[in-house]
Amino acid sequence: MNTKEFTIGAAILSGGRGRRLGYPKELLSLNGRRVIDRILRVLRLFFSEINIVSNSPLSLDQGGEIEIFPDLIPGRGPLGGIYTGLKKSSRDQVFFFGCDMPFLQPGLIERQIAIARTGQFDSVIPSGPKGIEPLHGIYSRSILPELEEVLRRKKLSIHQFCSRLNTCYLPAEPDELVSFFNINTPEDLAEARRLDLP
Repeated sequence: MNTKEFTIGAAILSGGRGRRLGYPKELLSLNGRRVIDRILRVLRLFFSEINIVSNSPLSLDQGGEIEIFPDLIPGRGPLGGIYTGLKKSSRDQVFFFGCDMPFLQPGLIERQIAIARTGQFDSVIPSGPKGIEPLHGIYSRSILPELEEVLRRKKLSIHQFCSRLNTCYLPAEPDELVSFFNINTPEDLAEARRLDLP
């Protein structure tokens, strides 16, 4: 029986170019506060190691408090960001989250962490009415060899990759579904401002 409690860090994926928004997603703000700062406020409740994967480090300056890493393999989308986050982490596993998702729900993260710490799964990914949410997932560093192979072959579907892993799919509760709200368009941003969740 495995009695080890696996350590978990966090990484924010900040690679979205924001073409439909007209500016990079890492610059998103919501009612006067940067979305990335809202995310960090919640992540700090759970993780002592938090990194950011971004190719625009100056726009995300955190005063040296958080390390910012560019993609180790540029142009590989979210899987490339996950690869970089895993390679740069000192933890056994990493919780990944997109920089355009302002409404993290601590209860969902807590449930994911409890499952991930058992070490029984390669990844712990929540699901909702629209399917799985791999950019709200915890991934083990043990997947790095397989991930490197996928990136080398440029087979970049994150959903297909997750289906190859020993993944725990965790149904989100109704009040947790707002975690998956992401901002891609000016209309999404207006809706997020209307919701104005804490």
